[in-house]
Amino acid sequence: MGVGGRPTLLPPLIGRKRNSKQRGSLHLCEADAPPPCSQTLIEADRRNRAALDDMRTSHTMDYRVTLTAVGTKEAEAVFLNHLSDADFGTEAAMGLQVMWQESNEPRREGRVFQPWPDFERAAARRFGDRNASTNAAEAILAAATAAKSEGTREGLRRGIKLAGCAVLLPHGEKSAIFADLIISDVETSLKLVLAQRMVVGGEVVPSTIIAASLRVLVAERWLGDHEVAQAFDWLELLPFSDNPMTLLDRSTSLPRG
Repeated sequence: MGVGGRPTLLPPLIGRKRNSKQRGSLHLCEADAPPPCSQTLIEADRRNRAALDDMRTSHTMDYRVTLTAVGTKEAEAVFLNHLSDADFGTEAAMGLQVMWQESNEPRREGRVFQPWPDFERAAARRFGDRNASTNAAEAILAAATAAKSEGTREGLRRGIKLAGCAVLLPHGEKSAIFADLIISDVETSLKLVLAQRMVVGGEVVPSTIIAASLRVLVAERWLGDHEVAQAFDWLELLPFSDNPMTLLDRSTSLPRG
């Protein structure tokens, strides 16, 4: 990582050019000497608040958005090479996900807002070729497995976020990886994000996870708007689970207030 949360990803003199036939290509360009970095400014003046704020700000999303807009093989290689980075890895996975979708999935004209979860895409994925995969998904899932194997809570959470990007791409028969991650001991909100992405990616969500997450929410003494919305989000995933009728089973029914 560079100074102030800035990963060392791009050569200092990389620019971008576009034409009507390609999304973007990297090229070296002439430029004046770059301005001094925040660390240099701080060393010169410890009271430079603007430089201090810049050093404390993470710019990982900025790099991801920029590289995604460039959209070249070189940009893809940067993402692939940084999937294991503790700070930038999840952003790299998001970049690979978006780049693949923009290049391979048809745009839906006339829709200002895309529904989420996208159940239309979920149906298409579930009945599509289950063996089809992509290099990006394979690389992301390898990084997710490695992150989980670190044995730390942060590594586990990072692994779940990585897997959530891979599942939206053609990923082959990797159900065991997602099933292993979603039963992990993490907050229900993070599980929900993965569960929704699993559904859209054509995977089956274990009904026991949905029921257990609903129990956690119902057990709260006070359900605010956020918790109620989260409960409904879990409920709408039931038709895509391995047992849509699970809440009618007395052994898994929710406690009564």
